Amino acid sequence: MKNKLAICAIILFLFGSLIAQEPQRVAVLNFEPEERAARTQANNLMHARRGDFINIFDELDQYKLIDQGRVNDALTDFGISDVRNLNSAMAAQLGEELEADILVWGSISDVSATESRIIANIMSVRSQNINQVRFNARKRRNDRRDDLETELVQKIGELTGGEINRLFDIGEQQLDSENYTAARQTFERIVQIEPQNSEALYFLGYLTFMLDDYESSVDYCEAALEISPDDTRVLNNLVEALIQVGRHTCAITTLEQLAQVDQDETAWLRIAEIYFDIHDEYMATDALRKAVEVNPESEEARYRLGVVLFDNHEIEESIPHLEYIAELNPEDDLINRKLTSAYLRTDQLGSAIESYRRQIERNPENVTAYLNLAGALRTKDNNEEALEALNKLADIERDNPTVFIRLADVHLALDNMDEADRYAQRAQQLDPENHEPYALLAQINQVRGYQQYEDFLEYEKKAQDAFGAEANRLIDMRDQARSQANQLFQQADQHLTSALQYAPGPPVVRDIEARKNMLERLISETRSTFFD
Repeated sequence: MKNKLAICAIILFLFGSLIAQEPQRVAVLNFEPEERAARTQANNLMHARRGDFINIFDELDQYKLIDQGRVNDALTDFGISDVRNLNSAMAAQLGEELEADILVWGSISDVSATESRIIANIMSVRSQNINQVRFNARKRRNDRRDDLETELVQKIGELTGGEINRLFDIGEQQLDSENYTAARQTFERIVQIEPQNSEALYFLGYLTFMLDDYESSVDYCEAALEISPDDTRVLNNLVEALIQVGRHTCAITTLEQLAQVDQDETAWLRIAEIYFDIHDEYMATDALRKAVEVNPESEEARYRLGVVLFDNHEIEESIPHLEYIAELNPEDDLINRKLTSAYLRTDQLGSAIESYRRQIERNPENVTAYLNLAGALRTKDNNEEALEALNKLADIERDNPTVFIRLADVHLALDNMDEADRYAQRAQQLDPENHEPYALLAQINQVRGYQQYEDFLEYEKKAQDAFGAEANRLIDMRDQARSQANQLFQQADQHLTSALQYAPGPPVVRDIEARKNMLERLISETRSTFFD
Protein backbone atom coordinates (compact mmCIF):
# COMPACT_ATOMS: atom_id res chain seq x y z
CA MET A 1 0.00 0.00 0.00
CA LYS A 2 2.83 2.41 0.86
CA ASN A 3 4.43 1.76 -2.53
CA LYS A 4 1.14 2.44 -4.29
CA LEU A 5 0.69 5.71 -2.43
CA ALA A 6 4.26 6.77 -3.15
CA ILE A 7 4.02 6.16 -6.89
CA CYS A 8 0.70 8.00 -7.22
CA ALA A 9 1.95 10.87 -5.04
CA ILE A 10 5.10 11.33 -7.15
CA ILE A 11 3.05 11.54 -10.35
CA LEU A 12 0.67 14.01 -8.72
CA PHE A 13 3.53 16.20 -7.41
CA LEU A 14 5.33 16.36 -10.73
CA PHE A 15 2.33 17.53 -12.68
CA GLY A 16 1.14 19.84 -9.92
CA SER A 17 4.54 21.50 -9.90
CA LEU A 18 4.46 21.87 -13.67
CA ILE A 19 1.10 23.64 -13.61
CA ALA A 20 2.21 25.98 -10.83
CA GLN A 21 5.13 27.36 -12.85
CA GLU A 22 3.04 29.47 -15.28
CA PRO A 23 2.96 33.14 -14.18
CA GLN A 24 1.02 35.86 -15.97
CA ARG A 25 3.09 37.57 -18.64
CA VAL A 26 2.93 41.39 -18.32
CA ALA A 27 4.19 43.90 -20.90
CA VAL A 28 4.57 47.54 -19.81
CA LEU A 29 4.58 49.46 -23.12
CA ASN A 30 5.47 52.97 -21.93
CA PHE A 31 4.37 55.86 -19.75
CA GLU A 32 4.54 59.06 -21.75
CA PRO A 33 5.48 62.29 -19.90
CA GLU A 34 2.84 64.96 -20.32
CA GLU A 35 5.38 67.75 -19.86
CA ARG A 36 9.15 68.21 -19.57
CA ALA A 37 9.02 68.21 -15.75
CA ALA A 38 7.59 64.66 -15.81
CA ARG A 39 10.36 63.12 -17.94
CA THR A 40 12.49 62.14 -14.96
CA GLN A 41 9.60 60.38 -13.28
CA ALA A 42 8.72 58.59 -16.54
CA ASN A 43 12.30 57.37 -16.80
CA ASN A 44 12.17 56.19 -13.18
CA LEU A 45 9.18 54.07 -14.08
CA MET A 46 10.52 52.59 -17.31
CA HIS A 47 14.30 52.24 -16.89
CA ALA A 48 15.33 48.87 -18.30
CA ARG A 49 17.57 47.89 -15.35
CA ARG A 50 16.70 50.09 -12.38
CA GLY A 51 13.11 51.05 -13.21
CA ASP A 52 10.23 50.75 -10.80
CA PHE A 53 8.39 48.11 -12.82
CA ILE A 54 11.47 45.87 -13.04
CA ASN A 55 11.91 45.96 -9.26
CA ILE A 56 8.22 45.52 -8.41
CA PHE A 57 7.51 42.59 -10.76
CA ASP A 58 10.75 40.82 -9.91
CA GLU A 59 9.35 40.25 -6.41
CA LEU A 60 5.98 38.88 -7.58
CA ASP A 61 5.92 35.18 -8.50
CA GLN A 62 2.50 35.39 -10.12
CA TYR A 63 3.75 37.75 -12.84
CA LYS A 64 6.57 37.70 -15.37
CA LEU A 65 7.59 41.06 -16.85
CA ILE A 66 8.40 40.85 -20.55
CA ASP A 67 11.83 42.25 -21.45
CA GLN A 68 11.58 45.98 -22.13
CA GLY A 69 13.93 45.79 -25.09
CA ARG A 70 11.59 43.33 -26.79
CA VAL A 71 8.64 45.59 -25.99
CA ASN A 72 10.41 48.62 -27.53
CA ASP A 73 11.27 46.63 -30.66
CA ALA A 74 7.61 45.63 -31.05
CA LEU A 75 6.47 49.26 -30.67
CA THR A 76 8.95 50.26 -33.39
CA ASP A 77 7.80 47.44 -35.68
CA PHE A 78 4.20 48.55 -35.29
CA GLY A 79 5.16 52.20 -35.89
CA ILE A 80 3.94 53.35 -32.49
CA SER A 81 5.87 56.34 -31.18
CA ASP A 82 3.35 57.52 -28.56
CA VAL A 83 1.29 54.98 -26.63
CA ARG A 84 -1.25 57.63 -25.64
CA ASN A 85 -2.78 57.18 -29.11
CA LEU A 86 -2.99 53.37 -28.83
CA ASN A 87 -6.43 51.85 -29.49
CA SER A 88 -7.65 48.48 -28.26
CA ALA A 89 -7.30 46.70 -31.62
CA MET A 90 -3.69 47.77 -32.03
CA ALA A 91 -2.97 46.94 -28.38
CA ALA A 92 -4.41 43.46 -28.88
CA GLN A 93 -2.12 42.88 -31.86
CA LEU A 94 0.85 44.05 -29.81
CA GLY A 95 -0.15 41.70 -27.01
CA GLU A 96 -0.33 38.74 -29.39
CA GLU A 97 3.04 39.63 -30.84
CA LEU A 98 4.60 39.85 -27.39
CA GLU A 99 2.75 36.70 -26.16
CA ALA A 100 1.54 38.79 -23.26
CA ASP A 101 -1.46 38.17 -20.99
CA ILE A 102 -1.62 41.75 -19.66
CA LEU A 103 -0.61 45.06 -21.29
CA VAL A 104 0.00 48.23 -19.26
CA TRP A 105 0.56 51.72 -20.68
CA GLY A 106 -0.31 55.32 -19.95
CA SER A 107 0.98 58.76 -19.09
CA ILE A 108 2.55 60.63 -16.18
CA SER A 109 2.32 64.33 -15.31
CA ASP A 110 3.86 66.57 -12.69
CA VAL A 111 1.51 67.65 -9.88
CA SER A 112 3.83 69.15 -7.28
CA ALA A 113 7.32 68.93 -5.92
CA THR A 114 6.39 65.73 -4.09
CA GLU A 115 3.76 64.01 -6.31
CA SER A 116 3.10 62.92 -9.90
CA ARG A 117 -0.23 62.09 -11.55
CA ILE A 118 -0.39 58.71 -13.30
CA ILE A 119 -3.06 57.57 -15.76
CA ALA A 120 -2.66 53.84 -16.50
CA ASN A 121 -4.49 51.54 -18.95
CA ILE A 122 -4.61 47.85 -18.04
CA MET A 123 -5.69 45.49 -20.81
CA SER A 124 -6.42 41.74 -20.80
CA VAL A 125 -5.11 40.55 -24.15
CA ARG A 126 -7.56 37.64 -24.27
CA SER A 127 -10.74 39.63 -23.71
CA GLN A 128 -9.39 42.99 -24.98
CA ASN A 129 -11.10 44.61 -22.00
CA ILE A 130 -9.35 47.81 -20.86
CA ASN A 131 -9.55 49.26 -17.37
CA GLN A 132 -8.17 52.72 -16.63
CA VAL A 133 -6.87 53.81 -13.25
CA ARG A 134 -5.82 57.28 -12.12
CA PHE A 135 -3.82 57.98 -8.99
CA ASN A 136 -1.17 60.23 -7.48
CA ALA A 137 2.25 58.74 -6.79
CA ARG A 138 4.79 60.18 -4.44
CA LYS A 139 8.12 61.03 -6.08
CA ARG A 140 10.52 59.49 -3.56
CA ARG A 141 11.60 56.09 -4.91
CA ASN A 142 10.40 53.78 -2.12
CA ASP A 143 7.17 55.75 -1.68
CA ARG A 144 6.60 55.79 -5.44
CA ARG A 145 7.05 52.03 -5.69
CA ASP A 146 4.67 51.49 -2.79
CA ASP A 147 2.05 53.62 -4.54
CA LEU A 148 2.56 51.81 -7.85
CA GLU A 149 2.18 48.45 -6.17
CA THR A 150 -0.93 49.49 -4.24
CA GLU A 151 -2.71 51.48 -6.95
CA LEU A 152 -1.57 49.78 -10.16
CA VAL A 153 -0.35 46.24 -9.56
CA GLN A 154 -3.30 45.56 -7.24
CA LYS A 155 -5.64 46.69 -10.03
CA ILE A 156 -3.94 44.25 -12.39
CA GLY A 157 -4.84 41.49 -9.91
CA GLU A 158 -8.42 42.75 -9.72
CA LEU A 159 -8.68 42.84 -13.51
CA THR A 160 -7.37 39.30 -13.66
CA GLY A 161 -9.98 38.24 -11.09
CA GLY A 162 -12.78 39.85 -13.07
CA GLU A 163 -11.48 38.23 -16.21
CA ILE A 164 -11.52 34.84 -14.50
CA ASN A 165 -15.15 35.30 -13.41
CA ARG A 166 -16.12 36.24 -16.95
CA LEU A 167 -14.27 33.24 -18.40
CA PHE A 168 -15.96 30.94 -15.88
CA ASP A 169 -19.35 32.18 -17.07
CA ILE A 170 -18.39 31.57 -20.68
CA GLY A 171 -16.89 28.14 -19.97
CA GLU A 172 -19.93 26.95 -18.01
CA GLN A 173 -22.26 28.08 -20.81
CA GLN A 174 -20.14 26.17 -23.32
CA LEU A 175 -20.22 23.14 -21.03
CA ASP A 176 -24.00 23.33 -20.69
CA SER A 177 -24.33 23.34 -24.49
CA GLU A 178 -21.90 20.35 -24.67
CA ASN A 179 -19.34 22.34 -26.65
CA TYR A 180 -16.54 20.57 -24.82
CA THR A 181 -13.68 21.64 -27.07
CA ALA A 182 -14.46 25.34 -26.71
CA ALA A 183 -15.06 24.95 -22.98
CA ARG A 184 -11.70 23.25 -22.60
CA GLN A 185 -9.97 26.17 -24.32
CA THR A 186 -11.79 28.63 -22.04
CA PHE A 187 -10.78 26.85 -18.84
CA GLU A 188 -7.22 26.47 -20.11
CA ARG A 189 -7.12 30.28 -20.39
CA ILE A 190 -8.23 30.53 -16.76
CA VAL A 191 -5.41 28.23 -15.68
CA GLN A 192 -2.96 30.31 -17.68
CA ILE A 193 -4.13 33.37 -15.77
CA GLU A 194 -4.32 31.62 -12.40
CA PRO A 195 -2.42 28.31 -12.34
CA GLN A 196 -3.60 27.48 -8.80
CA ASN A 197 -7.31 27.72 -9.64
CA SER A 198 -8.46 24.27 -8.53
CA GLU A 199 -12.01 24.82 -9.80
CA ALA A 200 -10.75 25.42 -13.34
CA LEU A 201 -8.50 22.36 -13.06
CA TYR A 202 -11.52 20.31 -11.96
CA PHE A 203 -13.46 21.42 -15.03
CA LEU A 204 -10.50 20.65 -17.28
CA GLY A 205 -10.26 17.16 -15.76
CA TYR A 206 -13.93 16.59 -16.57
CA LEU A 207 -13.81 18.15 -20.05
CA THR A 208 -10.74 16.25 -21.18
CA PHE A 209 -12.39 13.04 -19.99
CA MET A 210 -15.48 13.84 -22.06
CA LEU A 211 -13.18 14.46 -25.04
CA ASP A 212 -11.54 11.03 -24.50
CA ASP A 213 -8.22 12.65 -23.63
CA TYR A 214 -7.81 10.51 -20.54
CA GLU A 215 -4.13 11.17 -19.91
CA SER A 216 -4.77 14.92 -19.75
CA SER A 217 -7.78 14.27 -17.53
CA VAL A 218 -5.55 12.41 -15.07
CA ASP A 219 -2.99 15.23 -15.14
CA TYR A 220 -5.56 17.98 -14.50
CA CYS A 221 -7.27 16.04 -11.72
CA GLU A 222 -3.96 15.34 -10.00
CA ALA A 223 -3.01 19.02 -10.26
CA ALA A 224 -6.36 20.01 -8.73
CA LEU A 225 -5.83 17.57 -5.86
CA GLU A 226 -2.43 19.09 -5.17
CA ILE A 227 -4.38 22.24 -4.29
CA SER A 228 -7.58 20.71 -2.85
CA PRO A 229 -6.74 17.14 -1.78
CA ASP A 230 -10.20 16.36 -0.36
CA ASP A 231 -12.32 17.53 -3.31
CA THR A 232 -14.56 14.49 -3.84
CA ARG A 233 -15.63 15.66 -7.31
CA VAL A 234 -12.03 15.63 -8.48
CA LEU A 235 -11.31 12.32 -6.75
CA ASN A 236 -14.26 10.73 -8.54
CA ASN A 237 -13.20 12.13 -11.91
CA LEU A 238 -9.64 10.98 -11.34
CA VAL A 239 -10.76 7.42 -10.62
CA GLU A 240 -12.65 7.18 -13.91
CA ALA A 241 -9.74 8.62 -15.88
CA LEU A 242 -7.21 6.31 -14.21
CA ILE A 243 -9.34 3.29 -15.09
CA GLN A 244 -9.48 4.41 -18.72
CA VAL A 245 -5.68 4.59 -18.94
CA GLY A 246 -5.27 1.24 -17.21
CA ARG A 247 -3.79 2.55 -13.97
CA HIS A 248 -5.99 0.42 -11.74
CA THR A 249 -3.65 0.50 -8.75
CA CYS A 250 -3.73 4.31 -8.62
CA ALA A 251 -7.51 4.24 -9.15
CA ILE A 252 -7.90 1.98 -6.11
CA THR A 253 -5.56 4.18 -4.05
CA THR A 254 -7.62 7.23 -5.01
CA LEU A 255 -10.84 5.47 -4.04
CA GLU A 256 -9.34 4.54 -0.68
CA GLN A 257 -8.61 8.25 -0.20
CA LEU A 258 -12.19 9.03 -1.20
CA ALA A 259 -13.47 6.46 1.30
CA GLN A 260 -11.58 8.30 4.04
CA VAL A 261 -13.24 11.59 3.03
CA ASP A 262 -16.80 10.41 2.40
CA GLN A 263 -17.06 7.70 5.05
CA ASP A 264 -19.68 5.76 3.08
CA GLU A 265 -19.70 2.43 1.27
CA THR A 266 -19.77 3.78 -2.31
CA ALA A 267 -16.00 4.02 -2.70
CA TRP A 268 -15.51 0.46 -1.45
CA LEU A 269 -18.14 -0.81 -3.88
CA ARG A 270 -16.24 0.83 -6.72
CA ILE A 271 -12.98 -0.64 -5.47
CA ALA A 272 -14.64 -4.06 -5.53
CA GLU A 273 -15.78 -3.43 -9.11
CA ILE A 274 -12.22 -2.62 -10.22
CA TYR A 275 -10.88 -5.76 -8.57
CA PHE A 276 -13.56 -7.81 -10.32
CA ASP A 277 -12.57 -6.21 -13.64
CA ILE A 278 -8.95 -7.28 -13.15
CA HIS A 279 -10.07 -10.74 -11.97
CA ASP A 280 -8.92 -10.40 -8.36
CA GLU A 281 -11.95 -11.88 -6.57
CA TYR A 282 -10.15 -12.19 -3.24
CA MET A 283 -9.50 -8.43 -3.00
CA ALA A 284 -12.94 -7.66 -4.46
CA THR A 285 -14.57 -9.70 -1.71
CA ASP A 286 -12.45 -7.95 0.91
CA ALA A 287 -13.57 -4.55 -0.46
CA LEU A 288 -17.22 -5.66 -0.25
CA ARG A 289 -16.67 -6.69 3.38
CA LYS A 290 -15.34 -3.18 4.08
CA ALA A 291 -18.37 -1.65 2.35
CA VAL A 292 -20.67 -3.63 4.67
CA GLU A 293 -18.51 -2.70 7.65
CA VAL A 294 -18.89 1.01 6.81
CA ASN A 295 -22.64 0.69 6.23
CA PRO A 296 -24.24 -2.55 7.45
CA GLU A 297 -27.58 -1.41 6.02
CA SER A 298 -26.31 -0.98 2.45
CA GLU A 299 -28.58 -3.15 0.33
CA GLU A 300 -26.18 -3.17 -2.63
CA ALA A 301 -23.16 -4.10 -0.51
CA ARG A 302 -25.00 -6.89 1.33
CA TYR A 303 -26.49 -8.22 -1.92
CA ARG A 304 -23.18 -8.36 -3.77
CA LEU A 305 -21.24 -9.75 -0.84
CA GLY A 306 -23.83 -12.45 -0.19
CA VAL A 307 -23.83 -13.56 -3.84
CA VAL A 308 -20.03 -13.50 -4.16
CA LEU A 309 -19.52 -15.48 -0.95
CA PHE A 310 -22.10 -18.05 -2.03
CA ASP A 311 -20.61 -18.39 -5.52
CA ASN A 312 -17.14 -18.83 -4.00
CA HIS A 313 -18.42 -21.62 -1.72
CA GLU A 314 -18.15 -19.57 1.46
CA ILE A 315 -21.67 -20.69 2.22
CA GLU A 316 -21.80 -20.16 5.97
CA GLU A 317 -20.64 -16.54 5.73
CA SER A 318 -23.02 -15.81 2.84
CA ILE A 319 -26.18 -16.73 4.77
CA PRO A 320 -26.58 -13.58 6.96
CA HIS A 321 -26.24 -11.33 3.89
CA LEU A 322 -28.61 -13.41 1.78
CA GLU A 323 -31.11 -13.42 4.67
CA TYR A 324 -30.86 -9.63 4.95
CA ILE A 325 -31.67 -9.16 1.26
CA ALA A 326 -34.41 -11.79 1.31
CA GLU A 327 -36.10 -9.89 4.14
CA LEU A 328 -35.96 -6.65 2.12
CA ASN A 329 -36.83 -8.23 -1.23
CA PRO A 330 -38.80 -11.41 -0.55
CA GLU A 331 -39.64 -11.86 -4.25
CA ASP A 332 -36.04 -11.85 -5.47
CA ASP A 333 -35.88 -15.31 -7.01
CA LEU A 334 -32.07 -15.43 -7.34
CA ILE A 335 -31.50 -14.59 -3.68
CA ASN A 336 -34.16 -17.00 -2.49
CA ARG A 337 -32.74 -19.85 -4.55
CA LYS A 338 -29.23 -19.21 -3.27
CA LEU A 339 -30.47 -18.88 0.31
CA THR A 340 -32.45 -22.12 0.11
CA SER A 341 -29.41 -23.88 -1.35
CA ALA A 342 -27.19 -22.38 1.37
CA TYR A 343 -29.54 -23.64 4.08
CA LEU A 344 -29.65 -27.08 2.46
CA ARG A 345 -25.86 -27.31 2.08
CA THR A 346 -25.34 -26.31 5.70
CA ASP A 347 -28.14 -28.50 7.10
CA GLN A 348 -30.19 -25.42 7.98
CA LEU A 349 -33.23 -26.06 5.78
CA GLY A 350 -35.39 -25.75 8.89
CA SER A 351 -34.16 -22.15 9.21
CA ALA A 352 -35.22 -21.54 5.62
CA ILE A 353 -38.71 -22.85 6.31
CA GLU A 354 -39.07 -20.64 9.38
CA SER A 355 -37.81 -17.64 7.41
CA TYR A 356 -40.40 -18.19 4.65
CA ARG A 357 -43.16 -18.66 7.21
CA ARG A 358 -42.23 -15.30 8.79
CA GLN A 359 -42.34 -13.65 5.39
CA ILE A 360 -45.84 -15.02 4.81
CA GLU A 361 -46.97 -13.80 8.24
CA ARG A 362 -45.80 -10.30 7.36
CA ASN A 363 -47.34 -10.46 3.90
CA PRO A 364 -49.97 -13.21 3.38
CA GLU A 365 -49.97 -12.48 -0.37
CA ASN A 366 -46.23 -12.96 -0.85
CA VAL A 367 -46.21 -15.38 -3.79
CA THR A 368 -42.47 -15.99 -3.75
CA ALA A 369 -42.46 -16.80 -0.04
CA TYR A 370 -45.18 -19.41 -0.58
CA LEU A 371 -43.31 -20.95 -3.50
CA ASN A 372 -40.06 -21.01 -1.57
CA LEU A 373 -41.75 -22.51 1.47
CA ALA A 374 -43.31 -25.24 -0.66
CA GLY A 375 -39.95 -25.89 -2.35
CA ALA A 376 -38.14 -26.19 0.97
CA LEU A 377 -40.82 -28.52 2.37
CA ARG A 378 -40.69 -30.56 -0.84
CA THR A 379 -36.90 -30.87 -0.45
CA LYS A 380 -37.45 -32.30 3.04
CA ASP A 381 -40.12 -34.67 1.64
CA ASN A 382 -42.78 -32.89 3.69
CA ASN A 383 -45.11 -33.16 0.72
CA GLU A 384 -48.37 -32.85 2.63
CA GLU A 385 -47.24 -29.55 4.17
CA ALA A 386 -45.96 -28.39 0.79
CA LEU A 387 -49.37 -29.20 -0.71
CA GLU A 388 -51.10 -27.21 2.04
CA ALA A 389 -48.95 -24.16 1.31
CA LEU A 390 -49.55 -24.42 -2.44
CA ASN A 391 -53.32 -24.80 -2.00
CA LYS A 392 -53.36 -21.56 0.00
CA LEU A 393 -51.35 -19.90 -2.74
CA ALA A 394 -53.72 -21.21 -5.42
CA ASP A 395 -56.57 -19.38 -3.66
CA ILE A 396 -54.57 -16.15 -4.09
CA GLU A 397 -53.03 -16.80 -7.51
CA ARG A 398 -55.75 -18.43 -9.59
CA ASP A 399 -54.05 -17.87 -12.96
CA ASN A 400 -50.39 -18.33 -12.08
CA PRO A 401 -48.96 -21.26 -14.10
CA THR A 402 -46.03 -21.69 -11.70
CA VAL A 403 -48.43 -22.45 -8.86
CA PHE A 404 -50.11 -25.20 -10.88
CA ILE A 405 -46.75 -26.63 -11.98
CA ARG A 406 -45.74 -26.93 -8.33
CA LEU A 407 -49.12 -28.46 -7.40
CA ALA A 408 -48.74 -31.02 -10.17
CA ASP A 409 -45.24 -31.88 -8.94
CA VAL A 410 -46.37 -32.40 -5.34
CA HIS A 411 -49.38 -34.51 -6.33
CA LEU A 412 -47.06 -36.59 -8.51
CA ALA A 413 -44.80 -37.16 -5.49
CA LEU A 414 -47.89 -38.18 -3.48
CA ASP A 415 -48.93 -40.56 -6.27
CA ASN A 416 -52.12 -38.57 -6.91
CA MET A 417 -51.91 -39.03 -10.67
CA ASP A 418 -55.33 -37.64 -11.59
CA GLU A 419 -54.73 -34.45 -9.60
CA ALA A 420 -51.21 -34.14 -10.96
CA ASP A 421 -52.56 -34.51 -14.50
CA ARG A 422 -55.29 -31.93 -13.89
CA TYR A 423 -52.91 -29.29 -12.56
CA ALA A 424 -50.30 -29.93 -15.26
CA GLN A 425 -53.02 -29.50 -17.91
CA ARG A 426 -54.08 -26.23 -16.28
CA ALA A 427 -50.49 -24.92 -16.25
CA GLN A 428 -50.08 -25.86 -19.91
CA GLN A 429 -53.25 -23.92 -20.80
CA LEU A 430 -52.06 -20.84 -18.92
CA ASP A 431 -48.51 -20.94 -20.34
CA PRO A 432 -48.40 -23.05 -23.53
CA GLU A 433 -44.76 -22.10 -24.29
CA ASN A 434 -43.39 -23.27 -20.95
CA HIS A 435 -41.60 -26.64 -21.15
CA GLU A 436 -42.35 -27.63 -17.53
CA PRO A 437 -46.06 -28.57 -17.88
CA TYR A 438 -45.21 -30.80 -20.87
CA ALA A 439 -42.37 -32.44 -18.93
CA LEU A 440 -44.74 -33.10 -16.00
CA LEU A 441 -47.40 -34.57 -18.29
CA ALA A 442 -44.72 -36.78 -19.82
CA GLN A 443 -43.67 -37.96 -16.36
CA ILE A 444 -47.29 -38.64 -15.33
CA ASN A 445 -47.91 -40.72 -18.45
CA GLN A 446 -44.60 -42.51 -18.01
CA VAL A 447 -45.47 -43.45 -14.40
CA ARG A 448 -48.87 -44.68 -15.53
CA GLY A 449 -47.19 -46.57 -18.36
CA TYR A 450 -44.81 -48.22 -15.90
CA GLN A 451 -47.79 -49.40 -13.83
CA GLN A 452 -49.31 -51.03 -16.93
CA TYR A 453 -45.92 -52.40 -17.94
CA GLU A 454 -45.54 -54.08 -14.55
CA ASP A 455 -49.03 -55.58 -14.96
CA PHE A 456 -48.00 -56.83 -18.41
CA LEU A 457 -44.96 -58.58 -16.99
CA GLU A 458 -47.02 -60.09 -14.15
CA TYR A 459 -49.74 -61.43 -16.49
CA GLU A 460 -47.15 -62.84 -18.85
CA LYS A 461 -45.47 -64.73 -16.00
CA LYS A 462 -48.79 -66.13 -14.76
CA ALA A 463 -49.91 -67.09 -18.27
CA GLN A 464 -46.83 -69.27 -18.70
CA ASP A 465 -48.01 -71.52 -15.85
CA ALA A 466 -51.75 -71.50 -16.76
CA PHE A 467 -53.77 -73.81 -19.04
CA GLY A 468 -56.88 -73.60 -21.09
CA ALA A 469 -59.39 -70.85 -20.52
CA GLU A 470 -57.34 -69.39 -17.64
CA ALA A 471 -54.29 -69.10 -19.87
CA ASN A 472 -56.34 -67.38 -22.58
CA ARG A 473 -57.79 -64.94 -20.05
CA LEU A 474 -54.35 -64.04 -18.69
CA ILE A 475 -52.95 -63.60 -22.22
CA ASP A 476 -55.79 -61.19 -23.06
CA MET A 477 -55.13 -59.20 -19.90
CA ARG A 478 -51.37 -59.25 -20.66
CA ASP A 479 -51.92 -57.89 -24.17
CA GLN A 480 -54.30 -55.24 -22.93
CA ALA A 481 -51.80 -54.07 -20.28
CA ARG A 482 -48.99 -54.00 -22.85
CA SER A 483 -51.11 -52.02 -25.29
CA GLN A 484 -52.09 -49.49 -22.61
CA ALA A 485 -48.45 -49.18 -21.48
CA ASN A 486 -47.35 -48.60 -25.05
CA GLN A 487 -49.97 -45.90 -25.59
CA LEU A 488 -48.99 -44.14 -22.35
CA PHE A 489 -45.29 -44.28 -23.23
CA GLN A 490 -46.04 -42.83 -26.65
CA GLN A 491 -48.10 -40.04 -25.09
CA ALA A 492 -45.21 -39.34 -22.71
CA ASP A 493 -42.84 -39.17 -25.70
CA GLN A 494 -45.17 -36.70 -27.47
CA HIS A 495 -45.23 -34.45 -24.41
CA LEU A 496 -41.43 -34.56 -24.25
CA THR A 497 -41.27 -33.55 -27.90
CA SER A 498 -43.38 -30.50 -27.01
CA ALA A 499 -41.19 -29.80 -23.98
CA LEU A 500 -38.10 -30.00 -26.19
CA GLN A 501 -39.59 -27.32 -28.44
CA TYR A 502 -39.70 -24.85 -25.52
CA ALA A 503 -36.59 -25.99 -23.62
CA PRO A 504 -34.77 -22.90 -22.25
CA GLY A 505 -31.19 -24.15 -22.60
CA PRO A 506 -28.74 -27.02 -23.25
CA PRO A 507 -28.99 -28.67 -19.78
CA VAL A 508 -32.78 -29.02 -20.11
CA VAL A 509 -32.42 -30.22 -23.70
CA ARG A 510 -29.96 -32.93 -22.64
CA ASP A 511 -32.28 -34.08 -19.85
CA ILE A 512 -35.29 -34.29 -22.17
CA GLU A 513 -33.32 -36.16 -24.84
CA ALA A 514 -32.14 -38.70 -22.24
CA ARG A 515 -35.73 -39.29 -21.15
CA LYS A 516 -36.83 -39.69 -24.78
CA ASN A 517 -34.13 -42.32 -25.32
CA MET A 518 -35.42 -44.27 -22.32
CA LEU A 519 -39.00 -44.00 -23.57
CA GLU A 520 -37.96 -45.22 -26.99
CA ARG A 521 -36.75 -48.46 -25.40
CA LEU A 522 -39.96 -48.81 -23.38
CA ILE A 523 -42.10 -48.19 -26.46
CA SER A 524 -40.12 -50.85 -28.32
CA GLU A 525 -40.47 -53.35 -25.48
CA THR A 526 -44.26 -52.89 -25.28
CA ARG A 527 -44.91 -52.98 -29.01
CA SER A 528 -47.04 -55.98 -30.21
CA THR A 529 -45.35 -58.56 -32.45
CA PHE A 530 -46.61 -61.15 -34.97
CA PHE A 531 -45.80 -63.98 -32.60
CA ASP A 532 -47.92 -62.70 -29.66
